Amino acid sequence: MPAPGPASAPLTGGEQAIFTKVRPGLVIINTSLQYDSEAAAGTGMVINADGLVLTNNHVIEDSTAITATVVSTGKTYRATVVGYDQTGDVALLQLRNASGLTTVPIGNSASVKVGNAVVAMGNAEGQGTVATAPGHVTALDQSITASDEGGSTASENLNGMIQTNADIVPGDSGGPLASSAGVIGMDTAGNDANDQQEQQQNGGGTGSTAQCCTSNSDLTVPSAIAPVSSGTLVIGTICGSPAASAGLTGGAVITAVNGQAVGSPDDLSGILSGFHPGEVISVTWVSPSGQRTTSSLHLTAGPPQ
Repeated sequence: MPAPGPASAPLTGGEQAIFTKVRPGLVIINTSLQYDSEAAAGTGMVINADGLVLTNNHVIEDSTAITATVVSTGKTYRATVVGYDQTGDVALLQLRNASGLTTVPIGNSASVKVGNAVVAMGNAEGQGTVATAPGHVTALDQSITASDEGGSTASENLNGMIQTNADIVPGDSGGPLASSAGVIGMDTAGNDANDQQEQQQNGGGTGSTAQCCTSNSDLTVPSAIAPVSSGTLVIGTICGSPAASAGLTGGAVITAVNGQAVGSPDDLSGILSGFHPGEVISVTWVSPSGQRTTSSLHLTAGPPQ
């Protein structure tokens, strides 16, 4: 069995036994954020043989493509998001065409006691290998406010947390906190505010006159804006998206969806939350030149939030 990654702390015999039992059910998660020209990395836990993987929501937020590499076999799968819960910072992925995977052993978090020996595991610092961090449970049923300086997730209030002195670092997110009984929790936040490894890459910035863009990096408010008193301003549209195909451009202002007035971004988000990918909606907007247009748009799936 390969040794833990270079960031791993030395393990005692009992801690090594925990690692050996849990490691085969771990995956290394890599995501791309096409709209921001970024990449991110984290960890996940296989919870059934056909490839359901549990991780943190903030590991996959805003992702436009996700892959997961099974640690025990080295095989990489494309993954889709089955669902996510922002309030609990959890997400469930499905590895495509996966079968016969080893699952992580599940313990009972209700039986955890302060002082229990634990090992945190994860893709520390996004190195692409599982590192270990031994420690002990130091408190139970904690409430924390966590944030990710490198991502777009706002501060989140998390309750019922297990506190440990194991050295959890960026990239460990979504990995297991395990005891001799199995996995008792999921690494979610460390003392470092940035709990998600991200790498900035060169993005295709756009000027205010671009008809569409390949990234939302460095977007600015368009110099020409539709002459209306209310609505939702469009900063830019992604090339090839339904909005761009319909003729929406930066500087346009959306005024209605399916005949329902849109007075603010919150109005637009609230209306769109009632629809699903594949459905068709009617969108009315005013262009920077003042032309009013109503067009049908086929909704497509956006990145997880």
